[in-house]
Amino acid sequence: MRISISGFSRLFRQVEQEMETVIKVLQPGPVGIIEHKFSPQEIRDANATVLRAVQTWKTNSYLDQQNPILKDFIHKS
Repeated sequence: MRISISGFSRLFRQVEQEMETVIKVLQPGPVGIIEHKFSPQEIRDANATVLRAVQTWKTNSYLDQQNPILKDFIHKS
C-alpha cells in the first residue's frame, strides 16, 4: 500500500486533530464540572458498599487459600 505525501499529510493532520480533541476533553477545568455535595446517606451507602466489597474479597481470599487446586499458585507474603 502506497500513501502519497499529500495523503500522509491529511492522515497525519486528522490524527493530530483527534489527539487535540482528546487532550481538550481530558484537561481539568470548569467546563462541564458540576460540584456535588454528597448527603450523609450517600456517604453511609458508599461506606457500606466498600465494607461489603472488602468482606467479600477477604472471604474469597480465604476460600481460595483452602482450595487444593489453587493452593500451589497462591503466594503468601
